Amino acid sequence: MPLACLGGSVATGNQPIFFQTALEALKGQVPAEEAAIWLDDLHFVEVEGERVRFSTASHFKKERISRQYLPRLSQLLEEASGQKWRVEILVNSATPPAAPNSPIVNSRPPEPAPQTAGLPAAFHPQNTFDRYVPHANNRLAFECARKICSHLGSISPLYLYGCAGTGKTHLIQAIGRHFLEHHPYLKVRYVRVDQFVTEFIDAIRNRTDRLFRLQYRSLDVFLLDDVQLLSGKTETALEFFHLFNEIYQPGKQLVFTSDVPPGELGGLDERLKSRLASGLIAELEPPAAPARRALLDFYLKEADFDLSEETREFLANRLPPDCRRVIAAVRKLTILRDIHGETIDHAYCQKHLGDCLNPSGGELTPDRLLVSVANYSRHSLGDLKSARRDRGLSQYRQLAMYLLRHHGKVGVNEIARLLGGKSPSAVVQACQAVEQRLKEDPLLRKTAETILQGVG
Repeated sequence: MPLACLGGSVATGNQPIFFQTALEALKGQVPAEEAAIWLDDLHFVEVEGERVRFSTASHFKKERISRQYLPRLSQLLEEASGQKWRVEILVNSATPPAAPNSPIVNSRPPEPAPQTAGLPAAFHPQNTFDRYVPHANNRLAFECARKICSHLGSISPLYLYGCAGTGKTHLIQAIGRHFLEHHPYLKVRYVRVDQFVTEFIDAIRNRTDRLFRLQYRSLDVFLLDDVQLLSGKTETALEFFHLFNEIYQPGKQLVFTSDVPPGELGGLDERLKSRLASGLIAELEPPAAPARRALLDFYLKEADFDLSEETREFLANRLPPDCRRVIAAVRKLTILRDIHGETIDHAYCQKHLGDCLNPSGGELTPDRLLVSVANYSRHSLGDLKSARRDRGLSQYRQLAMYLLRHHGKVGVNEIARLLGGKSPSAVVQACQAVEQRLKEDPLLRKTAETILQGVG
């Protein structure tokens, strides 16, 4: 019979406190995401002799808990109660385990297949190849995207990376839309990593995990946006690794986007990094002034908006190297034109587009930004670019890395080359450290603003 109290423990209902203590301790020793997936619905059932029984929601969870968490749970129970226990995991459902080749794990009705769930809402209507402006800094990625649309699986996986505003999401969605519109018989799925994580956790909680896997493994085209968001999500990254191996076969297409190259993805298993790097890697770099001019001309024409040559050149030189900011500037000018009805010249743009333009009269080029850092820090430009590791110099070098990355839109490989021959991973770590310090240190924020204002 179940015991209400053992070894002098104080009981809570039929559950001695040390059972709950051990279970909570186990949850506290694993990452929050992992605990939410596997342990949230693990509950004490009863004690009989030296046996203690817990229950969980599915046979799949039972197998995982028994394999991965049972030894530690047994140890925690012994520490809490002072005696050894034989721990058993039960399934609190009458549903029998699925047969090896069964397409479902329970009697829940099938959910929509991935290629129909969330589409077309998942795709921005303007993210098409017709509206993508290729230029010198994104041409390789663009050509690769076009090639896989005409030769499915010819470049798989295709890994696109670059900082924000370089057109990664536009390009990966253009690929998906092409296949949906021209090859409707293919199973296509575009998803952001945060959505993928949510789907995976829901599948485990709702006991539809087998269906989740079958749906993804049946895909012909799998497009995953913002892979860097997998960092730190151990369980989801492991599931993604297994799905990758299932989908990675001739005739199927995998496309990924990220802020950094595969080797610089922090907190991911080396095997997964290797898989991501096993195809073709294409960097999308921020658009230089000529490319910004091409973007500006394209979107002005699309908006039926005429500007003088002088004003176009002004905007091309003053807009930041960010595709989104160029589009935002054109939209804002279109609205202002309709409201004010005034002639729009570079003086008008200077007045009304202040939040869209660089904070100085000159283009925010790497050289100008580094000169501004050197002038402010009273270090020579040569010292800033050297490998010297003086404390004060190193701090300004890290700040320069951050400003180049987030304001100059310079790629990590180029930053590494410019500043002391650092590795790309060191650049990523420096940028992350400075970003955190900027949140906490108002003096550092003021320093960064002053440096940016000094670019000219």
